[in-house]
Amino acid sequence: MKAIHLIQNNSELLPKPVAPGSQTFESGFWALPIEKAKAFIGGSIFFHERQISPSFFGGIIKDCWVQQDGEWKGRVVFKFDASASHKGIRPQNPDGWNWVMNFDEN
Repeated sequence: MKAIHLIQNNSELLPKPVAPGSQTFESGFWALPIEKAKAFIGGSIFFHERQISPSFFGGIIKDCWVQQDGEWKGRVVFKFDASASHKGIRPQNPDGWNWVMNFDEN
């Protein structure tokens, strides 16, 4: 299953629901090519505080796009449906961390 593991180390950029009470969230802003991001649609997204910590949040990616304006212009935003089953997960390949993101494409 396709999965992306991200280190969320900026509390101002924590995933936010698209509407109050919604289980659909948006999270940004990530520096990766949009083609790579689109490859994860339908797969899982996991958020970690540190590489050594299990995920604290996540879900199934529904969409992604490039932010078109503002401070984060050019960065990728993921839209995902949150899932409790995405908490407490570690990457399958913990040696694969690359700065603040890791890609599991199996």
